[in-house]
Amino acid sequence: MKTQIQCNRHRGLLSWNSAWLALVALAAAPLLADPQPPTPAAPAVRAFSVPAPTTPPATQPASFLAWEADSKDYEARLGDLAAPFTIYVTNVSSEVVMIRELKRSCGCTEAKLPAQPWAMQPGTNGPIVATMDLRGKTGRLSKSLTVESSAGTKILQLNVNIPPAPAAPATAGLPSAEPAIPFAQK
Repeated sequence: MKTQIQCNRHRGLLSWNSAWLALVALAAAPLLADPQPPTPAAPAVRAFSVPAPTTPPATQPASFLAWEADSKDYEARLGDLAAPFTIYVTNVSSEVVMIRELKRSCGCTEAKLPAQPWAMQPGTNGPIVATMDLRGKTGRLSKSLTVESSAGTKILQLNVNIPPAPAAPATAGLPSAEPAIPFAQK
């Protein structure tokens, strides 16, 4: 009888071992099978969105505004710290034209409208005043002002010629302005 119990115990162990082996084999079967090459993932596509224009479209023809000039020039003199500009615009239409915004191309240029927004009545005119800072600059400078209105967008150019600073006078070989101090002898 003792043998029979051992036999039954071994049979129980064998059945548990067999069950574990079967379970491990089922779990490992996908790993041991002939693997298919992985399908390459589709490359990530980045979609770039273009921001919508911030300027409302023109509701009136550009011919509603007459500009004194598209470009203004200023000849700076030595010592000038700023270049002043004034450009006049006239509403030649029979409708009110709204000038909504004035943008500068550079921080060294200040510009202003008589009002913002500026409602130009038919037949009226007015100035756009700008000032360009010249400190620390030489040569030719060009900056732009962009005027946005119900009659479209207009770009105005501001140009400045700044003379170079005079060269320091050469002092090589000239006597010094300092008095000579004789060396003390010991």
